[in-house]
Amino acid sequence: AIVERVRWQLDGWIRAGSSSGPGPTGGVALLRLIPDEVRADDGSQLGFWGGRSIADEWAVRTLARVAGLVGDEHVLVPVRQGGRSPSDAFHWAPVDRVDLEADQRLGDTDVPWFGQLPAPSPATVLAEALPAEVIDATGEVVRVTGRGQLSAVPDSVAVNGREHLAITAWAGPWPLDERWWDPQTHRRLARFQLTTERGAALLAVVENQRWWITAIY
Repeated sequence: AIVERVRWQLDGWIRAGSSSGPGPTGGVALLRLIPDEVRADDGSQLGFWGGRSIADEWAVRTLARVAGLVGDEHVLVPVRQGGRSPSDAFHWAPVDRVDLEADQRLGDTDVPWFGQLPAPSPATVLAEALPAEVIDATGEVVRVTGRGQLSAVPDSVAVNGREHLAITAWAGPWPLDERWWDPQTHRRLARFQLTTERGAALLAVVENQRWWITAIY
């Protein structure tokens, strides 16, 4: 594995050319490996109740190979950082700055985030929110007051200009007022969970009296 890592690194330098600095000036004449510690290879026992498995080891080796080819700064992995919105709960970090074997890399943070959405978490967080329209039984757009009160019961939703679908169940609103002390980053919104007649479960947000779909369950 160490020899393969060296070969991947050299191959990455050759492919990158001058864009990542000076590359190899000649062929490899000798590669000597001196072990500081040796132990018996007793194989691997897969766990029955979670924990690390051989698939995790393969994933780490694959990331190391890709990083050797394209550079550590170009390979990003998710890290939990906490937050009240699904889009804030994780961030991307270069692989060389992350302990890939840490069990808590994707686990819960120790900091409580009051006002965060109840479980379960959405399966897909959209990179860009989709505009939506939520109307009541009379065809009027449902509005949310500053006190979190609805103008009417949500009846149907249209996402990104498509046809309206009947709302079979909904929950909310969960109001959120973040960073009130900073005019540049201050956000005040209300969040809803909606299910449609086609079985879709959506995370909807009302901000400045405009509806958006930010995630899909």
